[in-house]
Amino acid sequence: MFAFLDHLEQERGNGTRSRNARLAAIRSFFRLVALREPCCVPVATRVLAVPVKRTDKRLIGYLTRPEIEAILAAPDQRQWSGQRDHALLLALYNSGARVSEIIALRRRQIRFGETNFLELNGKGRKERTVPMWAKTARTLKRWLQVIPATPEAIVFPNARGVLLSRDGAAYILQQAVEKAKTTCATLAEKKVSPHVLRHYAGFRTIPGEASSGCRSAHQPWGPANSVVLSPGIVLITGL
Repeated sequence: MFAFLDHLEQERGNGTRSRNARLAAIRSFFRLVALREPCCVPVATRVLAVPVKRTDKRLIGYLTRPEIEAILAAPDQRQWSGQRDHALLLALYNSGARVSEIIALRRRQIRFGETNFLELNGKGRKERTVPMWAKTARTLKRWLQVIPATPEAIVFPNARGVLLSRDGAAYILQQAVEKAKTTCATLAEKKVSPHVLRHYAGFRTIPGEASSGCRSAHQPWGPANSVVLSPGIVLITGL
């Protein structure tokens, strides 16, 4: 097995993360072997004892306010697809949701009232609610007038009226980024993905935008009274 792992790195040119992913698959298989074949427990134990290699953590990319605004303004809202793309990108930016959560969103999961919020279903069937900014609520209200009025209607369908794929959502973002580069040159230096939007959501402040007047997990204290020590750690000052 060690020869196989060395082969991956030295001959096939795989990185440490790829090597660790292959090792994880092998270890998963040998856990099953240990349960099904007791006579193989000694071999399985040796395999499970093989450690993963440590890797450097990549810095998470970020976007500035002008870059985000340029991306959101890129879709042509005179067209059906442009209205959908703008609403989709704004919902991703507002909520910090995974792409899978947004593309699976149904009409009944958007709630308007004294507090406007999205009901999201995430990994492990975990449900959570995310407050919407007033701008997001207005945009989604306009968009909901375009799609079917049934509770189970897909909020962001593709041209055939079915669920967008993850690749489809990523393509929409990339098209918006390419167009936004003409008005925001700094985007040419960055690799923008839905994951970047998701992580950036935790470090932005939009004064006066939250419809509920409170800060959610995706609306931390802003630069005026906080210091970002590292991703996920914010030091609050001046309270």
